[in-house]
Amino acid sequence: MKKLLLVICLLFIANVNAQNLTEKQKEREKNKVKIYTPDEYDNLQMEFHSGVEAMNLSEEKQNRYTDVVLKYVSKMIRLNDKDQGNTNEEVRTKFSENITKMNAEVKGILSKKEYVMHLENIHKIVYSVNAKLDKLEKE
Repeated sequence: MKKLLLVICLLFIANVNAQNLTEKQKEREKNKVKIYTPDEYDNLQMEFHSGVEAMNLSEEKQNRYTDVVLKYVSKMIRLNDKDQGNTNEEVRTKFSENITKMNAEVKGILSKKEYVMHLENIHKIVYSVNAKLDKLEKE
């Protein structure tokens, strides 16, 4: 639980703390494409956190689960950055592939009931991301 809260705080701080970046980090920041407003991003994180809390995972299981989720989230949030050169279709395909890989990996950690809860929680995020990508394509 503490680890998940720490992760959420770190993600928030990373978005706010752009003034102390190295040149490489500044370049990466310049290439970022943000599809959510800060408030939308916060709400999405809080909703995901609530879903994870509802799973009532042991501390060890939650740590393992969080590690897997973060591994894939860190890959997915860069898919549409300018320096990645992905088309919208490639972003969607790679996003879907990462979700599939993440689900397969967490399935080995969670019970059947917890896994179903994970899928429900992740589905909300997948739906939200796809809706945002649809909106961006129409603009």
